[in-house]
Amino acid sequence: MSRTDQAFCNVAPPFQPNVKGQISYPLPWHVTVAGTFQSLPGAQIAANYPLSNTSQGLTLGRNFTSAPTASMVAPGTMYEPRLYQTDIRFSGTFKAGKTTIRPNFSVYNLFNTNAVNTNNPFNASYTNATTNAWLAPVIIMTPRFADFGVQINF
Repeated sequence: MSRTDQAFCNVAPPFQPNVKGQISYPLPWHVTVAGTFQSLPGAQIAANYPLSNTSQGLTLGRNFTSAPTASMVAPGTMYEPRLYQTDIRFSGTFKAGKTTIRPNFSVYNLFNTNAVNTNNPFNASYTNATTNAWLAPVIIMTPRFADFGVQINF
């Protein structure tokens, strides 16, 4: 068995841990700042070629009962870059008599990363005009945005 054949049989993906963390710190005037960080492995890249009854080199001698696919990239060998996201929140608690007011301000994706979450897998439906569609981003991270909120208890 050649080395390339073994890559498709003995799949051993690399160690790719999820790293997540949170921190919260009280500030003066009943204000709290909190931050979250996450580092996630990128999606696995796949390239599958769907076979048909008219595929060149077909030696089966009969038609397929269901259309199989042939993997063109060894599983566990190609991945998108890791995803990094940092969020921050400021919140406070203020009392006026029996009323408690809790405003908060959050910023998600603080550093505005644009990592790819999902991409186009390869398949034979691409024509010469659309071959650049392989690995084209389908979903990227939500861009930086801010959120204001308030909770009032009375």
